[in-house]
Amino acid sequence: MAPAARVRFPTIDYIKAAAIVAVTMTHAVPDLFDPGTSRFDRVAMALTCFHVPAFLLAAGLLATRAGPVGWHGVRDRLQRVLVPYLIATVVALLVGLWSPTTPRMFVFRVVTGSGLGIYYFVPVLACCIVLLPLLSRLRTAVLAVLTATLGIYAEIAWHQPAWRLTHEFFWQIRDVFLQFHLGHFLLGVLAARGMPALRGFQARWPGCILTVSAVGVAWFVWLAATESPWAWQPLVHTAYLLGLVGVIASLAPAGPAPAPVRFLSEATLTIYLYHLMVYPLVMPQARLLLDPPLRFVLMSALGLAFGTLVVVAGRRGLGRRSRLLLGA
Repeated sequence: MAPAARVRFPTIDYIKAAAIVAVTMTHAVPDLFDPGTSRFDRVAMALTCFHVPAFLLAAGLLATRAGPVGWHGVRDRLQRVLVPYLIATVVALLVGLWSPTTPRMFVFRVVTGSGLGIYYFVPVLACCIVLLPLLSRLRTAVLAVLTATLGIYAEIAWHQPAWRLTHEFFWQIRDVFLQFHLGHFLLGVLAARGMPALRGFQARWPGCILTVSAVGVAWFVWLAATESPWAWQPLVHTAYLLGLVGVIASLAPAGPAPAPVRFLSEATLTIYLYHLMVYPLVMPQARLLLDPPLRFVLMSALGLAFGTLVVVAGRRGLGRRSRLLLGA
């Protein structure tokens, strides 16, 4: 029997593949805060918002599927994330996508994941990984209570700004409590603990799971289509993600995911780090020449294609070192 650490979860492959496509779609929207952003752009960005929660849930599940994690495991996981991140940040600097004014600013932007704005996810994930030796050893009941507590805080802080640790958007998107980032990671840990029970439930009541999940997804689609402010609430994103997970688990065919899905699942970090680098070259012209729906599709496809090209070129040119240096 293969060791637990090598077991693949097809549902996770589908989720990660969908999430990285959603990332390229989100960033195909020029700027949500731009007054000229179209209604289509706002709705499209809301519908693709599940990617960060999905990646955190998957990371928590995959990190703890074999049991408690020690400091060697933390070191290995941080290395697999931080080395490709640092290289991509330097590449972005060299091609002129960001420019620190002082050495102090360089360090600050690297540490906070703000060389490129989308890199904020890296310190968030690193924070969760560092906590693994503690989190992976807590009893399941304690983890459940902790997750619920984080959810209650996120709900209160979302409605009552006085409860927030900061009022600056820069820090708010990095706030693992306000955005429920740590909660999403813990949901993955809980899923790893309860995998046998989840599979048994899926086997006994597949129709029930699909129906409830589909209703949850449809509810979020309605919120996004009506541009409800609830569509941006972290816990609503969580419900949307869990609905998508239920639909995927219910509809995915038995057996391993197809090769393209596995490729995207394994290449998510590299595509995430590099896809945005091609956008500034064409986004201004795309905004002038293309209607929002066509621009959205073409820009997303371009970002996905460029990230995939980096993965393929890295694997061919670097061999096994590609995983360490590029992330895939």
